[in-house]
Amino acid sequence: MSLVQKQETDIEVKASANKMFDIWKDKPYQIPDAVPDKLQSCELQEGEWGKVGSVLSWTHIKDGKARVAIERVEAIDEENKSITLRKIGGEFMEHFKSFNVTMQFIPKGEGSVVKWISDYEKLHDGIPDPNPQIAAESIVHIIKNVDALLLKPKTQHA
Repeated sequence: MSLVQKQETDIEVKASANKMFDIWKDKPYQIPDAVPDKLQSCELQEGEWGKVGSVLSWTHIKDGKARVAIERVEAIDEENKSITLRKIGGEFMEHFKSFNVTMQFIPKGEGSVVKWISDYEKLHDGIPDPNPQIAAESIVHIIKNVDALLLKPKTQHA
C-alpha cells in the first residue's frame, strides 16, 4: 500500500453551506458542543479565529482517553466555501508525515453537502492504514451533529 493516501466523504445536511462554513471557519470552538462524545474542546493557540495561519488545538476522545490534535489553518476560500487544515502536532504526527483535511460546503437545495477530503502520508509502511469505514462513520457523526446544532434555535447555541 502506498504511503500517500486520500479519502473523500460527502455528507448531506439540512443547514445552509453558509452556516456550515461559518461555524467551521469562525466558530470552531462551538463544535465540541455538538459532539461531546468525540470532542472536548477547540482552543485558539495562535492567530485569530477564521484567519489563515491560525493554530487550533482540539482535544478529542479516542479509546476513552483525551487526546490532542494541533492544526494550522492552511487555506480559506470564501468564494468556494472551503477550509484546509494541516495537522502539525499531537498524536497524528506519531504516525503521519503529513495529514491535511479540506472541507468544502456546497449549497444543495435548502441545505448543503459537506465534502470532507483527508489526504495523508504515513511515516513508513509499518503503520497500518486508517480504517476508511470507521473514519467515514466518525466524520459523518461529527458533521450530522454540527448540522443539528446549527438547526437549533439561536438561544441554545450563541
